Amino acid sequence: MRTRRVVWLDDRPDHEASQTCLTYCVELSKYFSAGNDLLLDISRRQGTLLSIFDGDANLSCAYVTGATASMLSYLGLHVLKNPDGYQPSSCSENKRRLFAQVFSGDKLSVAFTGRPPLISRRYCSTSLLLDLPDEVLSLDQETITRAAESLDSKGWNTDGAVYSATVIRARYICAVVRDELLEMALVPDQDIPREQILFVDPLAKQSMMCPG
Repeated sequence: MRTRRVVWLDDRPDHEASQTCLTYCVELSKYFSAGNDLLLDISRRQGTLLSIFDGDANLSCAYVTGATASMLSYLGLHVLKNPDGYQPSSCSENKRRLFAQVFSGDKLSVAFTGRPPLISRRYCSTSLLLDLPDEVLSLDQETITRAAESLDSKGWNTDGAVYSATVIRARYICAVVRDELLEMALVPDQDIPREQILFVDPLAKQSMMCPG
């Protein structure tokens, strides 16, 4: 490995050093595992960083986001249905958060580049993550269960707070609507059925169900 020094500019580390460190993290992780939740999250973050500094149109960004989407489906995070009597845990909720973040990021990338989506809602059945605070998920199972029982019927928190899970949930719901719209917009030289256009309306209404 090359020796790297973090360069500080205006109290911020140089973005090239950050990209290098993330790349090393991904490559080292691949030596120990073909794929896991942690590696998926690092890959997702690397894609976000490349999107910011290199741009969505850059091949390096497309390569990393493609690898992230492939790893997500390889791990099966797109088909995580809640079983009867589902008891949330830090592991299960983290998987759902990762899926929602990768799915939402894919739709934003498609909106900017016009490329076909890497993940389609048609092949995903993962249940929506619960609106639980990060600190609760690091506690014991009994505390997590009590916090989950305090949520409303749709899985939103009832204390009016905005947690990271709150934002991820809201972005995912909007991303599902965006996926439907992008699917129609990217179809080449084909008339869109009226029924398909009308179906967007209930999806849009669902996105408005997010708490204020």
